[in-house]
Amino acid sequence: MNNPIRSLNVFGFVFCLLISLCGCTGMLDSKSGEEMNERKLMKSDIPLIRFSQTPKLDGNLDDACWADARFIDFDGEKALSDKVDIAIVDNSKKKALKKGSGDNQFALGYTDKGLYVAVRCRVPDTSALVAKCEMPDGLFEWFRKDDMVEVLFDPGCSGHSYYWFRVNPKAMKTDLCSISGLDRSWNGVWDIATKLTKNTWTCEFFFPYVGFNRMPFASECGFSIAKFSPKGNKRVTFGGEYRKPKTWPVVRLNGVEKALNSPSLACESMEINDLNKKGKGGISAVMKNLTDSPIIVYPEFRIMRPALARGYFPQGNGPRSVFKVSSMTIKAKGKARVSAIIEIKPDESLLPTLVLKDATGDTLFVAPDNGLRLNHIIGGAGPEYSYYSKESKARFAFKLPSVLKGDVLKLSIESGGKIYFNEDIKSLPADCVVSCPISEVPMGESTLRAELSRAGKTVASRSFPVLRLAPNKNGNEVKVNRWSASIVLDGKPFVPVGNSPMVPHHGLNYGQKMSVAMKKNNFNCMHLWGGFLKRDAKNKKLPTCVLDLPKLRKCFDMAEKNDLMVIVDIATLIGNNPASPFTRYKLTDEQRLDKVTQVVNTIKGRSALLEYEIFDEPGFFVAPEWLERVKDHIKKLDPYHLVSVNNCRGARSVIPFLNATDVVGMDYYPIGKEPASAVAPLTDELVQFAGTKPLKWWIQGYKIFNPRSPTPAEVKAMTYMAIAHGAKSIFYFVGRPAKPLWDIQGECAKELRHLTPAITAEYVFGVPVSPSKSTVYASLRANNGRYWVIAVNEEDQHQSVTLTLPAWMKKKSIKVKRVFEKEKTVKVNEAEAMISDDFKPFERHVYEIIPKKQ
Repeated sequence: MNNPIRSLNVFGFVFCLLISLCGCTGMLDSKSGEEMNERKLMKSDIPLIRFSQTPKLDGNLDDACWADARFIDFDGEKALSDKVDIAIVDNSKKKALKKGSGDNQFALGYTDKGLYVAVRCRVPDTSALVAKCEMPDGLFEWFRKDDMVEVLFDPGCSGHSYYWFRVNPKAMKTDLCSISGLDRSWNGVWDIATKLTKNTWTCEFFFPYVGFNRMPFASECGFSIAKFSPKGNKRVTFGGEYRKPKTWPVVRLNGVEKALNSPSLACESMEINDLNKKGKGGISAVMKNLTDSPIIVYPEFRIMRPALARGYFPQGNGPRSVFKVSSMTIKAKGKARVSAIIEIKPDESLLPTLVLKDATGDTLFVAPDNGLRLNHIIGGAGPEYSYYSKESKARFAFKLPSVLKGDVLKLSIESGGKIYFNEDIKSLPADCVVSCPISEVPMGESTLRAELSRAGKTVASRSFPVLRLAPNKNGNEVKVNRWSASIVLDGKPFVPVGNSPMVPHHGLNYGQKMSVAMKKNNFNCMHLWGGFLKRDAKNKKLPTCVLDLPKLRKCFDMAEKNDLMVIVDIATLIGNNPASPFTRYKLTDEQRLDKVTQVVNTIKGRSALLEYEIFDEPGFFVAPEWLERVKDHIKKLDPYHLVSVNNCRGARSVIPFLNATDVVGMDYYPIGKEPASAVAPLTDELVQFAGTKPLKWWIQGYKIFNPRSPTPAEVKAMTYMAIAHGAKSIFYFVGRPAKPLWDIQGECAKELRHLTPAITAEYVFGVPVSPSKSTVYASLRANNGRYWVIAVNEEDQHQSVTLTLPAWMKKKSIKVKRVFEKEKTVKVNEAEAMISDDFKPFERHVYEIIPKKQ
């Protein structure tokens, strides 16, 4: 069957194209003939000079060192802005630009500490330059409305990952890092100065090597530079193609290998610990001096709080603050702990970076930036379910890693000033599970309070929301098991695996046929992207929204006939920002909520309903507080089903929207520009930020504007990477691809449904794999006395590895059997609780571990 993406309506095509370009760099297939030309380009070096004296960073470019540097003209190559620029700045269609008469030059210089870039732009009148953004380190997208200079580096010439820096005429700057998608949360350490005269705009950059803390700077580095003007979407670029690192020429730094490869400092750990102070946490990092001499450092923690990002542009990453710490001396080959007290909410994710400077203000070290939450003294997920209804008991789980003899855990459930449950737990285990009759939980919303007392004094406290509802008399019940961060459907664990019937693009008849095909392909869920909206042609730009509720009912009829659960996408009703290219209907917020009410009341009693997806990829122009309002509105109408939001802009883009969703969704399609293994680190970070919320992955099903489709082996590997690292739901984007890819989706769906007890297990442990540099990842699952290991080779190289099970399994004789390919034997060292196996490229193995009865 033909690829359905070719049949998308115009809006759908533009929408997907915009999003695809937003998250990818459009790399060429590594096997294409064009790559040969790219590699020839990369062999060309950019001339640069090694400075004996550093320039003064003032934007003047009048230092003697710049007089000796070679300024390179980049007027010759002009590039049309990417589609996202056009969407934000100007929606009109632009033609390719002819060579202009501008005069743009740059020069490069370097020292042992960093790289300098000078840019000189001659313009008719600098007073006509646009510089609306006045926020230092502001929103990356907002800069598309300004004149700006852009500098991009690909350290080590990876060909796909890069750093991207922007500055406007007012010296306002922003940056991002692209490894697995464009991550705007990265907060680089670099300096900029600009200066404007009547006809000249100059920029002077300094990039310290230590500031490149995600991909270390290298003596060979891909380089690109551009100047952008929002007037006409003009972008002038140098060297290769814009945002395509494979095509960039190379900067080679001679004589700095020691400075780059012999760091003086290292960060061994960073964490935020509970201080038992409301809204406060103690952030600390352990630093190590790698040299033979003491080092005096002036530390500062730079903190971003993306959960507090509000308004239409949440990718601004929220409030930022700097906590400076008193100077300290780290002894030769010694360690020191850097600490500060910061503001943090109990379930908030912060993005902290530790920067160490010397007495002159020069940057000595930038620690890798982490996403961190509080290490609670009272840990654990608390209530077992997102809500209680038909259960006879309510269960609560806590983790108490620092329990002493005589400690008491005091629990109470409070609502409206009344206490409904009150109990003191003594002889505390590290993993503490407490239950109470459901009759002791009040109907509606309440608060579970936990206090840890030591010698009569409270040393820790924590609160959890609890919700009890009457059993649903009209339809099913869908809830979240907070302990396992998985979905529960009518009291049973459920792993959604699915695709879309493409009703909005191909019609209901095609959707009915697709539903039959999806059932045969072992899917248990369908994603309904609209298909129940009519358009009034009177206003073509912002048509009137008319609901086709009979068609919506028919979509549920076909789902129920084929035993498919339904995720209903209502995003087109929700977009309310008039500046957004994705706002389709001219409605007030109240009118939008009224449309949502009609949809919810139509389907909330249907047996196939699983969740409402209220927005797809909200990083563009959607206020988190608006989506939170929509979620609350739906929950009042239908508290028995889930609400979800899907993201595409990197793992950290989910944080501002966590309060608007029950399920954390992610779509990112690497194949053709990045290796399949890009799925793994994204999943790790997503699981961390999601907390007790299930993670849903959209796996790349075909090209999707990338240079090539994934192979069936890559589809299966990406699926198992997501599952092994913690995803609880898998969908494939989108529709029915070519038969080999469709067949492998069906094979994965069948296997994942069989593995439901393992995927939804409460306990998940990483399994050590040797050799340590192996590309095999494995996780152990434990559920009601059953154990599984899910392992996957994340690269396309054959691997022979040993998996080491937990030490307690050494004391028991264990039996290991394959869950699939049962005819193959498994090499097991029972005495050491080890499994040895071979993994073909991208191969997965699933084992069930059976401890023999003692």
